[in-house]
Amino acid sequence: MLCLFKKDKVSLRTVIDLRKRNDNTVKDITPFPDQDEIREHIARAIYRSKLDMTNAYEQIRIVPADVLKTAFKTVYGTFYSNVMQQGDCNAPSTFQRLMTHLFRAWIGRGIFVYLDDIFVYSDTIEEHERLLQVVCDTLTKAELHLSEKKVDLYVERMECLGHVVDNDGIHADKDKMSLIRSWPVPRNAHDIQRFLGLVQYLAAYMPDLSAYSGPLSDLTRKGRIFLWTPIHQRSFDCIKELACRAPILRPINISREEPIWLVCDASVAGVGCMYGQGVDWKTLRPAGFHSRKFSQAQMSYTTTEQELLAIIEGLLKWEDKLLGRQFKVLTDHKSLEWLQTQRDLSRRQVRWLEYLSRFDFKLEHIPGSANIVADALSQRYASDTVDDVREEHEYVLADRRLDPEGEDSPGIPVMAGRAVKPTWKLREMREREELRAKESHELNTSRSNNNRGTIIPLPSAEGEEEPKPAPTSEQSPEDGDYDGRIPMRQKELSAMPERHDLSVLVNTEEIVNVIKDNVAKDKFFGRICADIKAHPDFEWRDDLLLYRPWNAICIPDVLYKRRRVPEIIIDLGHSAIGHMGSKKTVSYIRRWYWWPTMAKEIIEFCQSCGNCQMMKTSSQLPQGLLHTLPIPSRPWGSIGMDFMGPFPQSGGLDYLLVVICRLTSMVHLIPTQTTITAQDAAILLLREVVRLHGLPDTIVSDRDSKFIATMWQELHRLLGVKLLMSTAFHPQTDGLTERANRTVAQILRSLVDSDQLNWSEKVPATELAINLSVSSSTGFAPFELNYGWMPKLIGYPKVNTSFRGVQVLAEQAAENIIAHSMR
Repeated sequence: MLCLFKKDKVSLRTVIDLRKRNDNTVKDITPFPDQDEIREHIARAIYRSKLDMTNAYEQIRIVPADVLKTAFKTVYGTFYSNVMQQGDCNAPSTFQRLMTHLFRAWIGRGIFVYLDDIFVYSDTIEEHERLLQVVCDTLTKAELHLSEKKVDLYVERMECLGHVVDNDGIHADKDKMSLIRSWPVPRNAHDIQRFLGLVQYLAAYMPDLSAYSGPLSDLTRKGRIFLWTPIHQRSFDCIKELACRAPILRPINISREEPIWLVCDASVAGVGCMYGQGVDWKTLRPAGFHSRKFSQAQMSYTTTEQELLAIIEGLLKWEDKLLGRQFKVLTDHKSLEWLQTQRDLSRRQVRWLEYLSRFDFKLEHIPGSANIVADALSQRYASDTVDDVREEHEYVLADRRLDPEGEDSPGIPVMAGRAVKPTWKLREMREREELRAKESHELNTSRSNNNRGTIIPLPSAEGEEEPKPAPTSEQSPEDGDYDGRIPMRQKELSAMPERHDLSVLVNTEEIVNVIKDNVAKDKFFGRICADIKAHPDFEWRDDLLLYRPWNAICIPDVLYKRRRVPEIIIDLGHSAIGHMGSKKTVSYIRRWYWWPTMAKEIIEFCQSCGNCQMMKTSSQLPQGLLHTLPIPSRPWGSIGMDFMGPFPQSGGLDYLLVVICRLTSMVHLIPTQTTITAQDAAILLLREVVRLHGLPDTIVSDRDSKFIATMWQELHRLLGVKLLMSTAFHPQTDGLTERANRTVAQILRSLVDSDQLNWSEKVPATELAINLSVSSSTGFAPFELNYGWMPKLIGYPKVNTSFRGVQVLAEQAAENIIAHSMR
């Protein structure tokens, strides 16, 4: 069967489902080049280039007599293929054999070929040019073609078979026992059990193990308090040293008849793999260990996909050792056997299964309790907190290596002939296109005003009047001089808002210094800094590069503690507004920061956010006629009320009262109890809402027993407040409150612990997150509409607000405080 899915805007990727034919095909056993040898030669060279072939397999013709064997079905009937196709189990071996034959005189003498990747290396430019000419002449003679987009000539930094090679060497740990050598110090008894489970498997090769494992085993006894002492540290270090010193690993010997095994497992934290050789998998002699951590996006994969990813990670790690050889893959996840026969697959699964088809292996299921080593390896990072950021090569990179261009979109099934997009995906695509169109409009507008290609808005000089931007489709002329970005006050650079997974990692002063020190070195902003006078819209203020019209700090593409500064800004902003969608995240961050690919990166970040993918629900509106409630005439003149819960007991609280202003969309969240009466609800409303905003004119609520009680009705009649009840069994009547409830639940899910017992502690952060995010109906943040300013994300220079009345009040308040302190 032929499967098609979109590769880019103008082309399709074709993959033929050849699983049944592959099962009935004699495997081509062709040795593959040693990846370590290729990387080491390239790393030692001064000059290096990489050339990639375009549609490599489809450049190989099928022997005419065998074309009839290539039949595959489509919606238009049965077709034959005259060329080799993706999905053919013998395609890699056939192509490698051809390339090895073509370049046989140059292999190891300046040229290496691994499938469709051609590597050229030398110590002189003259020799390099000669080798490149050899490659071009050889391919021309063989009528083979390169991919113009994937030709990297004379590069200092190169991706080479899953590793990065540059002038400093190979960026990966070549120590085969590095997993044990760098095993983290246990933080609890479970960590010790995982570590001991791994080393006990290796006990046969470590005769002195029992002398050191005793103190660690004592800490795992039931009822024993976990207290890590120097003696435990010494035992832990001695075991790691013993493991690295003992001759544990033994390379695969293809002359032996013993089977080869690949044992894999996935946990909530990452993947673990072990491969080796032996009569039985329980007694195999290991040849290598591998462990990698899941990214936030990979944590949201299904269990089946995570287990499959563990297998693919192992195959990529030891690809050159396993390609062309028969071996067995062991996993404790039985549904992987079902996946091989499944018809409705996502794009990612199709790509993964296509990669698996290159190998000759048999999948076998083993009990999870017996899979000790792989399980320990997969949970090596289980005790990492959200603040623990690892080196890039410590994360699972299998899906990125198989999909370097990011073509795979999660959740879209691949069908014969076409891929069907669900409604929520179409809506998401429209929103993404709107953001990109807006970004493009801003780039073009700025370029038309500056022939040097500068872009963004930055703060105006103190005391100057800010220019009023022309109204856009999202801003009507009635919006006055508000330009979508409320400038911030010029104070000392203050701390970032508390963020549960970045508050320890990020230091405000340090990150601002990184921005200051590197903006002039940035490829884009460096041109502006070199000649600031030629760019009148830009200025230096407090050693920061600013753009006057929008008061935006220019963010360079640099690293801070091994993370890109733009990514940190996105992560902070996305979390500050409670994991709202990409559109609201863009609106929030754009108030103060800008870089060229900002909207695109925010969209991709939000799409890959694990919390968002696990917690959010569809917001597709049902079809039908709408009859809206009257629009309020003033803030808090009309409010909506509803109860959420019950929740698990948290500090004696298990219910939540949600109150929302129907004009500004500002919310107040009030934890309470399920036993609350109408009188209690009235007291809560007076204490938490009325004291801040005064009495409302109307209250919209559902027909909860508390809201239809006689006491509730009589109280509000005396206060002059009109009560509006929603239609029975029709919550859409008060859709604003219902949406607020859904947003509250979504944000709480992303903040609370797994047992949800601390939900009441997260209510203030949830309320602030909602009030900081831009409302799609008003175009403003609720906090801003009520108070006339917005809290900081990170430190920012002083600027004037476009709301002059608020500015005057703030200045007068500051003067009063100073006068009072001098008495």
